Amino acid sequence: MIPRMKNMTSHSCSRAFAPSVIRLATILGLCINMGMQVQAETGRQYVVGSGYINGSLWTNTVNGIVDATALQNAYQNWSSSVNITVGDSLIFNYERGAHTVYIVKTLEEYTSCSIGNALQVTDGSPTTYTVKESDSPTLYFACNIVGHCLQGQKVAINVPSSNLTTNTGDHLEVNAGVMFTLLAASSYLILLSQLAI
Repeated sequence: MIPRMKNMTSHSCSRAFAPSVIRLATILGLCINMGMQVQAETGRQYVVGSGYINGSLWTNTVNGIVDATALQNAYQNWSSSVNITVGDSLIFNYERGAHTVYIVKTLEEYTSCSIGNALQVTDGSPTTYTVKESDSPTLYFACNIVGHCLQGQKVAINVPSSNLTTNTGDHLEVNAGVMFTLLAASSYLILLSQLAI
């Protein structure tokens, strides 16, 4: 009889335990799903100059006119309007052979258009550049065709570090994804510990 009571107690205990297991499994599944959805929002794409330059092109003219001040203002207004973060892609649309995309290393070289030490991103349109952690705090781009940088075909883009303690909304989304993943992992451990009891 004693073994039968143990089986009976074990059986009734497992029936009472089942709703807890189901709840924890549901929480685990929801946390993993939410974490994956939140983290999938990173890696946005931005067309350089979109909404500020005619045709959203990487160009050295404004409406067909060479105006260095207007063009530089347009690119910087675009740059100020977007929140570029690590993992995002910058897309430069232009007529192949008419323009180039180079990363300029310093503010001084960017300001003076001394881009002899600059690195070409890729040759071809569209040119896409994915922002890296090492690009923080500022990325400088310019066209290497003679005279184009001086005509305003350059843009400085602020890239906040992904390790900042005062996060922007995008960084909170990434951290929320990490939080949900950690919550899912801890729920899983709780589930395992309860199954072992």
